[in-house]
Amino acid sequence: MNRIQLLSILVTLALMVVTFELVRRRRIGEQYAVLWFAAELVLMFFAIFDNVLIAVAHIAGIFYPPAVLIPVLMFFVIALSLHFSVVVSRLTRENKKLAQEIGFLKSKVETMYSSMNPTLSGTHEQPPNEELEKQ
Repeated sequence: MNRIQLLSILVTLALMVVTFELVRRRRIGEQYAVLWFAAELVLMFFAIFDNVLIAVAHIAGIFYPPAVLIPVLMFFVIALSLHFSVVVSRLTRENKKLAQEIGFLKSKVETMYSSMNPTLSGTHEQPPNEELEKQ
């Protein structure tokens, strides 16, 4: 095992420890950690079995074997970007739905408040929003 191979293994292990620690501290969700661990396992595989990297480079017609990692890393970056786009789209839809529900509930509370206090009917006075402001 040469120094570069050993360094690659140590760096990949460090990335795995960081990812695990982020999951443990709840700074990253498990569903995202799976993607990161998959990328790290691929890097670890190529770091340990460098002959596979050389064989893949030869089959792909790539002269410099470590250059095989560039398309592999690009695949994971694209996969992560696609996954994050799906998540952001879902959260945007949920956020819009929640904002609509809050508007509906606020309107309903205002209607109920004005029906309980008929003296306020027709005025533009708003009911106290103490409970809403606390949140």
